[in-house]
Amino acid sequence: MIDLPGKVELLGVCYFPSIGKKVIPNIVPKDVFYIEIVLDGELQYGDWNEQQICRRGTMFWHQENDETVWRRTAPDKEFTSFAIRFRLLEPWDRPGHIGRWNNLNELDEFVLDAMRRTFDPAVDRRLLGSYLIHRLLWEFYASTLPQESGELPLPLAKAMSLMQNEDIAAVGIPRLAELAGVSEAHLHALFRKHLGSTPHKYLLRLRMKKARILLAGSTQPIKEVGARCGFQSLESFYRVFRAETGLTPVQFRRRNTALLQADALQHHISVEV
Repeated sequence: MIDLPGKVELLGVCYFPSIGKKVIPNIVPKDVFYIEIVLDGELQYGDWNEQQICRRGTMFWHQENDETVWRRTAPDKEFTSFAIRFRLLEPWDRPGHIGRWNNLNELDEFVLDAMRRTFDPAVDRRLLGSYLIHRLLWEFYASTLPQESGELPLPLAKAMSLMQNEDIAAVGIPRLAELAGVSEAHLHALFRKHLGSTPHKYLLRLRMKKARILLAGSTQPIKEVGARCGFQSLESFYRVFRAETGLTPVQFRRRNTALLQADALQHHISVEV
């Protein structure tokens, strides 16, 4: 049985892309939890003799003396993580060290909302901290429950998983259908029947989520953000982003400049290679 957390103090959040950085792990201090979630790419974690490859949705509940994530699976393999730091005001045992975020479809929206709320001075940080740790605990717990089988056809579930775990810029619908083991027409029919959408619209929604997070949580040039999210030109990125959000990428970033405060970067210490 998992114990519910007691009182915690929200210390901060951190959106961290490893691209172009030498990552140096933090050692978690006493009475502090670092909860990290892999958003993109892959990394290795564990002792040198028992390391495992961790991809999108892997959740780490780091406690005193644990290392935060830092080890690439290869020199050219990058990862993106999101971390929330809490100070324990009452004793509490974590539910486990490594688990999963259960609902991957909601992960990116959670990250964006957590960053926005953390730096909103009008938000009560006590309530926000309580909500965040309970939401994290729920996703961790829900991932351990027996999963209902047959909810979605296997090819559709595989296609959705590939969209969420592969490099979004590299995914094309014909190739996606091939990897899922169905024709492109059949894949379209599955999306319409079970999701009321099309593969292109679903992929676009994922690209928009990633773009909003990159714009809010990093200083990458707008053109690079568009390219990472699968847009062939800066013009097309601007056009689609404005149509979907009502703002240009620059306007959206300006509204979220508070997310780039120094506190958001203290979780990881990194230097340029």
